[in-house]
Amino acid sequence: MTINAIIADDHELVREALYVRLKKMDVQIVAEACDGAQVVELAESVAFDLILMDISMPVLNGVEATRLIKQADPSRKILVLSTHDSQSYIRAVASAGADGYLLKSADFEEMQRAVQVVAMGGSYYADTVKEKLFGDRDFSDEKFNTLTHRETEVLRMIDQGLRSKEIAHRLNISLRTVEAHRRNLNRKIGSKA
Repeated sequence: MTINAIIADDHELVREALYVRLKKMDVQIVAEACDGAQVVELAESVAFDLILMDISMPVLNGVEATRLIKQADPSRKILVLSTHDSQSYIRAVASAGADGYLLKSADFEEMQRAVQVVAMGGSYYADTVKEKLFGDRDFSDEKFNTLTHRETEVLRMIDQGLRSKEIAHRLNISLRTVEAHRRNLNRKIGSKA
């Protein structure tokens, strides 16, 4: 199955390198953006399965571009590719609604895995990113890559010590939905969420 993708990065060399790598993975690049405002416009006008989003871009950064795209259509799939590995960037991206976060230092196989998982509706966070996002949990197990974006958000809030009622309020979902996510987390990763 061919994945149609948009590349958003302010460095032409990075866009070209991604184009070459992604083509080998049966990913068709349908558009490229060199700033956050441009990728927001493209998301409204181009048919795609996935956006590969840089964080540090002019006009509008990748975090805000992600937030705007997800607000317009939460089903849009966004995988962040960044050199930034600080907890503040990672949390900002997760909070904006990104479906995954991969460091640009990742190898080809990990990038291929991340693209496929996110394009198919899952979430993918590199192990080092997960450690910074969730703290002391052991994320070496592949089962964490089966979590949906919403389950990842709920797990992050549980790890921050929030109760179900607070999570429901912050995510603007019902308490029953939060409890369903907790059950799914327990089933998928054995979390006593």
